[in-house]
Amino acid sequence: TLISDSAVLGFGADKDTTLTHTDGTGLTLNSTNKLCFNDASQFIQGASATVLDIAATDEIELTATLIEVVGRLEVTGGVIFNEASADVDFRVESNGNANMLVVNGGGDRVGVGADPDMGVGLHIKSGDCGAGGPNAGGDELVVEGSGNTGISIMSGSSSNGTIFFGDSGNDAIGSIDYDHADNDFNITAEGTIMVNLSGGFLTINNAG
Repeated sequence: TLISDSAVLGFGADKDTTLTHTDGTGLTLNSTNKLCFNDASQFIQGASATVLDIAATDEIELTATLIEVVGRLEVTGGVIFNEASADVDFRVESNGNANMLVVNGGGDRVGVGADPDMGVGLHIKSGDCGAGGPNAGGDELVVEGSGNTGISIMSGSSSNGTIFFGDSGNDAIGSIDYDHADNDFNITAEGTIMVNLSGGFLTINNAG
């Protein structure tokens, strides 16, 4: 037992590795030496005065119920969530929305603005429209709101905003396009362009 508040334990013939007791703080391993495990390929090391390395040849497992990162998190090797395919959600909160981005593990959906409950892909939701769900022929992207709801394509003042329709033979076999340079609206198709109205009217207004 070392009773000094600044006791130093030296290891090795030349005591090149030391463990120093700092009163009220803990134990300090000297310099940039490592605390090694197994074959020394797994270790904890103070690589510099500001950097701490935790190294393993395969996997580092943290079993706490909560892991809190204070500061910026940088990942250079890629991130995989829920690789075991469990029913686990991934959620990102913003300043005013607890469900700003949600990956619903059980529903296989991604939500923006709310926990997704419609469609089979991406559900952007600002409010509940009251419908049971979207048409199965167009449920890969669902935009839902409780009031006026829409999608905006914002383009440069002399550029085009376009929605393309493609298949295995042609990636632009049809399109809906707005040319901001000339303020022209164009609908293109390889075949016939049809307008189907059920009890309504089609009005084309040319004020020029």
